[in-house]
Amino acid sequence: MKATKMFMIPAVVGMFILAGCKSGPSEETMKAVADFETAWGALGQSATAWSADLKGTVDNCTATCTKNDGANVDGWPEDMKTKWNDAKTACASDKAAFEAMWGEYTAFQTTWDADSKAWAEWKEKLGKGEVDEAGAKTALAEWTKKMEETKAKVEGWNTAYTAAKESCMKNCDNCASLEKQAADMAAADPKAKKG
Repeated sequence: MKATKMFMIPAVVGMFILAGCKSGPSEETMKAVADFETAWGALGQSATAWSADLKGTVDNCTATCTKNDGANVDGWPEDMKTKWNDAKTACASDKAAFEAMWGEYTAFQTTWDADSKAWAEWKEKLGKGEVDEAGAKTALAEWTKKMEETKAKVEGWNTAYTAAKESCMKNCDNCASLEKQAADMAAADPKAKKG
């Protein structure tokens, strides 16, 4: 009986020790997960803000190109017609670039949504203790790599977008200047046709 009691004491102590052991991720890893989630959310907000600006630019560029396509340049001097056609060609090129960016963003948004859902599902498993330390670190490294790739893509789009937007604004200004010149010419010479 005494031997049984002696055996039970270490067994009970062992159970308490095992119950106190945690097989899930460490506090350090959980902090890294929280930091990642904050950065992931900020990247998503940045991409969404960028897309709103892009959409506005696409809509403005489309409206300007449509208006310019319908402009009547009869009666304009030939050099102005040439400049007008050059500006219209550049405008159409800008519009195509913006539309391509919008297409890329739309595809990206579908992938982003799927990735965000997968992240939420993985994090739920993590919270339930279904992921151990090693699994959490491996998954977090993969998620971090995915985020860095996405961040580079968004930064690349922003660089291309900034250049295309500057070009578009210049072309819109050129068209407006030519229209003003034509209107001024028409006002000065009532026989001249307005553009």
